[in-house]
Amino acid sequence: MLLSFSDQISYLESGPYVAYNNEKGGVIDCLREDGIVDLDSDFRTIPEWISMKAMVSSWLVDALVYELCVASDKTVVQKIYFSDLAWPIGTILHLKQSYAAKCHLGVTSENAERIETDIYNKASLAYGALSTQLGESTFRFGDRLSSLDAIFLGHALIALQALP
Repeated sequence: MLLSFSDQISYLESGPYVAYNNEKGGVIDCLREDGIVDLDSDFRTIPEWISMKAMVSSWLVDALVYELCVASDKTVVQKIYFSDLAWPIGTILHLKQSYAAKCHLGVTSENAERIETDIYNKASLAYGALSTQLGESTFRFGDRLSSLDAIFLGHALIALQALP
C-alpha cells in the first residue's frame, strides 16, 4: 500500500486500487465507501474521539486555510495548486481563493488582527490537546489508525512541508 503526495493530489494506491483525495470525500471516505476499510468503525461512539475529530476538522483546517490563503504570500499556494497554470490565471484563482477564505473565516479589514489571533489561539489549543491526548501512544485512540490520525497526519505534513 502506498500513500503518495504527488505534485498535485495525494492518493492511496494498493495493487490496482487507487483512491484520490479530491474524489468522493477524499481518500478516507473512498476507502470506506468502496468497502476497503472503515478506519472509524470502532471509534464513532467515543465522545472524546468525536470532539477531537471536530476540533481537527475545524480549528486546524481554519488555521491551515488562513495560513495558505490569507497570511502567506501567494508563492506557497501557487506552487501547490496553480503551478501548471499560466501566470494570470493562477493569480486570479489565488485572489479568488483568498477572498473566499476571508469570507469563510469572517476576516474584514476591521477585524483582521482579532480573527488572526483567535485562529492561532485555537490552533495552539488544538495542538496542545492533541499532544496531551496522544502522550507516548502511537495512535490517538486504541491500537490502530483512525481517520483522526490520518487527518492530523495530513495536516501536519502540509504544515511542515508546504508552509514557509
